[in-house]
Amino acid sequence: MNKISTETLSGAPMASATTPPERRALSEVMHSTKRSGGNYGSLAKSQSQLQPKFYICHKVQSDDTMQRLSLKYSIHVQEIKRVNKLWSDAELSLLENVYIPANPSQLLTLRTLYPTLNIVQNPSSATNLPRKTSTSAITTDEPMSSIRRSDSSTSTPTMTTITSSYEDYFSKIDRQIQSSKQSLQSFDVDKQRSKTQSNEINSSSLASNNDNNSNSDESNSSQNGRTTLWNNGRHKGIHHLSDNSVFVNITTTNTREKHVSAALERIRKERDDFDEFNSRALYGLCRSLSNQIGKRCQSSATTTGASNVAFEANASKMSFMSGHIKGAVTNKLEFIRPENATPIPIYQVLDSDGIIKDQSHSPDFTDEHLVKMYKDMTLLNVLDRILYESQRQGRISFYMTNFGEEATHIGSAAALNPKDLVYGQYREAGVLMYRGFKLNEFIDQCFGNARASCKGIQMPVHYGSTDLSFVTISSTLATQMPQAVGSAYAYKRAQNGLCVVCYFGEGAASEGDAHAALNFSATLEVPVLFFCRNNGYAISTTTVDQYRGDGIASRGPGYGMATIRVDGNDLFAVYNATKAARELALNEMRPVLIEAMTLRVGHHSTSDDSSAYRSVDEVRSRDKKDNPTLRLRKFMSQRGCWNEEKDEQWMKDSQKMVMEAFANCEKVKRAPIATMFENIFDKMEPHLQRQMKEMNEHVRQNHDHFPLSLYEQSST
Repeated sequence: MNKISTETLSGAPMASATTPPERRALSEVMHSTKRSGGNYGSLAKSQSQLQPKFYICHKVQSDDTMQRLSLKYSIHVQEIKRVNKLWSDAELSLLENVYIPANPSQLLTLRTLYPTLNIVQNPSSATNLPRKTSTSAITTDEPMSSIRRSDSSTSTPTMTTITSSYEDYFSKIDRQIQSSKQSLQSFDVDKQRSKTQSNEINSSSLASNNDNNSNSDESNSSQNGRTTLWNNGRHKGIHHLSDNSVFVNITTTNTREKHVSAALERIRKERDDFDEFNSRALYGLCRSLSNQIGKRCQSSATTTGASNVAFEANASKMSFMSGHIKGAVTNKLEFIRPENATPIPIYQVLDSDGIIKDQSHSPDFTDEHLVKMYKDMTLLNVLDRILYESQRQGRISFYMTNFGEEATHIGSAAALNPKDLVYGQYREAGVLMYRGFKLNEFIDQCFGNARASCKGIQMPVHYGSTDLSFVTISSTLATQMPQAVGSAYAYKRAQNGLCVVCYFGEGAASEGDAHAALNFSATLEVPVLFFCRNNGYAISTTTVDQYRGDGIASRGPGYGMATIRVDGNDLFAVYNATKAARELALNEMRPVLIEAMTLRVGHHSTSDDSSAYRSVDEVRSRDKKDNPTLRLRKFMSQRGCWNEEKDEQWMKDSQKMVMEAFANCEKVKRAPIATMFENIFDKMEPHLQRQMKEMNEHVRQNHDHFPLSLYEQSST
């Protein structure tokens, strides 16, 4: 194993005793992709296979998997398998080091990320040693039914057998069974055996028979490798087994037929146990076995002198096939009843009176930052009122307000990196406003005019901005959730230090996409924040009719996700929770679920009348008590950075700003009709050109029926 210098990585010539790659025969390339028992990949002579390779010597950790190594070093999993001759993660956990192939260009990049890389060339297979663990730790005291149930010492695999390879173990067992079958088949069941010589029987009358019996017994005993003693027709002896036999102390006390029947039954059981273990290993289910062996070996290494560690200190724990679920073993039959569980607490910093109970949780905001957040929240309220009324007047077609949920928008946006990718649902306009989305951009989109980024081919309030890392909103519920997981997976591979934030309502959590997204994010271990705005209603459906569990946060632990529930009307709590969640997601590379408990004060949309399914007085009472904007204003007044005079002046200014922007946007004409064909592909396809031509001809012939004056003229 040769150490590699920095000069070699930078492209300096390097002498090698091996055959130049360009002279290698195709058969050699094909052979290099194989291992005994399988073929791992393409036989094509790719450039990466023919070029000289460097290898990263990675010390295997207890939680390493080939998938994690593939992501860390940007190498295909099959290449790791091919170079190290591995079948699965079970074999990986038994090695001390693993070698990652890489080209010089890859190494230059990896060295900047991991300066302490151990880089070698032409690693020897002898250096890829198994973990140094004591084989005495493996005992047969603990039953291992997944391998076999007999009392033979050869049935329980030792560390030496397992670390060589599972294939060697299977081959050995197969040879043992075949040898035993051949040994039993050598018995001549139909042949009449004579009884051995006895002191009670007349020697003169049985002399010839005794000679025949003696010769027959010697022949059978020699043929079968057994020593047998016969006395009065009863088999009193013991089979002396060879080292390769899978049987132990097979005795019979009756006729030969019973002996053969018992032996064949033993073979059948051994074969069944072997097939069970073989199938489990082939399908990857032997990981549990390897984990148990590894844990016992580690326990033996730390506790020297222990002769038997089959039952460890945590013997009351049961490890299931998944390998990570552990629970206490109990003999008590008891169901987990959700009504008896303690509800998840709600994290709060700022109470309804604008007072911080624990100053250690107070965010370190400057007065200017507080004023900006307050102005964004109140400006969003003014924008909602004007656009809602404009829809009632028929000036726009649709609108959804954000009343009551402003703290979830501004608080979370303030805790994120401006480059973090955001997937919204349709009630996150405050996130865009905090990031700098202008008033005219909001209003242009709702009008669908030619200045809008969507050019009028999206519904109102379906905002999006590439510059602000905000993915365009989709009408269909929960479709953004699995998309966010995919983006987070890409961010994980890019290692760009950013995360993905996905907003959704508690109603969207009832969709199947929500389950797929949460489960995939946990299993893929991606940096994504799932931010649930639990406002109490999925349009007209209350939470009582949506689910029976403890909200949405209770689902997080079931998926293996870090979870927190916060007061969604508390700007500071939302900020602290989102900031901590982002750090957790990036540092530990895992998803986090945040449930913000808030209240939707307005109607679901302009198509909804919430007074039909909830009390108006109840909504007003709760809004007066838990209004997030009012709560923040009380805190700012106590701090001295805001007062009634400033608030009154700001309300006038914000009203004027929105009205001026509205009047300006309303004058802008709509995008040309041809936009519906032009914004589909990079270049317009022939079938779209044909359709556009037919449409233009139809509009020209019936121009009196179309308000063409409202649209810009198309150049095509």
